[in-house]
Amino acid sequence: FTAATCGTHIQIIEEWKSTDLQHSSNSPIVIDGRLNLDGTKLEGFYFCKEDGSTGQISGNLEIPGKVSPPNCSKQLVKTEALLCQAVGHLALMLSSKTVLADVDEDDEN
Repeated sequence: FTAATCGTHIQIIEEWKSTDLQHSSNSPIVIDGRLNLDGTKLEGFYFCKEDGSTGQISGNLEIPGKVSPPNCSKQLVKTEALLCQAVGHLALMLSSKTVLADVDEDDEN
């Protein structure tokens, strides 16, 4: 399969085996979805190029032998991710010329 991500958006192209008992074939499938903040859950839609069928898809990352963290740790991961995004947006706003131009305009009036 081939996959590409941009932030939490993910797009996967892969081949699924047909479940039809009369003939066996591989169907190219495009999966377009979103990952949760810690990357352990996927929700989205799939599209079969062969017959045009679509549907919803979801999944969880499971690593054998790994104990999932308690809810407190999961909440900390989500909070950390949100804070990092907020800091990134703040840094972008502070370094953007258009935002600074708007601030300068307010000061002149």
